[in-house]
Amino acid sequence: MLGDFYFSSMDTEKIEELKFKPLSDVMARIDSIQDKDSLVQIFSYLHSNGIPCSFSIYSDGDMKNSSIYALYLEQGGLSLPNRDYYLMDSFKDLRENYIKHLQKMFILFGFDNDSANSSANIVFLIEKRFAENSRRPQDLRDPEKNYNRMDIAALNQKFKGIDLQRYLSYLGLPNTEYVITGQPEFYENLGKMIDDVSLTVRIN
Repeated sequence: MLGDFYFSSMDTEKIEELKFKPLSDVMARIDSIQDKDSLVQIFSYLHSNGIPCSFSIYSDGDMKNSSIYALYLEQGGLSLPNRDYYLMDSFKDLRENYIKHLQKMFILFGFDNDSANSSANIVFLIEKRFAENSRRPQDLRDPEKNYNRMDIAALNQKFKGIDLQRYLSYLGLPNTEYVITGQPEFYENLGKMIDDVSLTVRIN
């Protein structure tokens, strides 16, 4: 498998021939989003295929019980290294270059210049809102502050707007006893974003 991966990466002629065709199924699924439930389905589909989006989920040893593995929910959704890159004046030039990069990616995908410009700015503004509700790097170093155990039954009550119980069911984890939420405030605001950001604001 490693050899196949290496040689496929080196086959630049094949890459140029296929272009974005290998992503067609993924993009079709994303384009099919019609409501919150289908959005939650897409979250689970992308995460189960190793594609990061909106937040982070992984399994690791429970920091307070090393004999078992626990499910962790962490902040995510950022392409730049951390929240400061979106918010601090010192990174203004980098942000502008990042938006230009997004525009180029959309153009490569087949968008015209106006659509690419509009879509790049939408993506950036969504990521910026993620950043505004993310913890600073120094705050992520506090193990106690970033260990928030929560029973599955309490997830939807605590984080309104995002149906995490349904999300876990789509992942095949409906009977998980508890999760460890690193940054609860991120998920509270993610739920608000799902309510606030209209699905009609589409990238096309």
